[in-house]
Amino acid sequence: MSVLTPATLSVLPMSLWLRAVGYPYEPYVPDLAMPEKLWSVAGHVLYALSVTLGYAV
Repeated sequence: MSVLTPATLSVLPMSLWLRAVGYPYEPYVPDLAMPEKLWSVAGHVLYALSVTLGYAV
């Protein structure tokens, strides 16, 4: 549950945020299917895990 909460909260509201700040090409649903986006998501997950483990120590 603790991993799903930040993952969900970081992906789903992004289109709402982009729309609120006036970004003209916001997606209605986040597209995470492209390989370069998957690398970005993997990098963010690894960063979040390392920061979380750093705070735990």
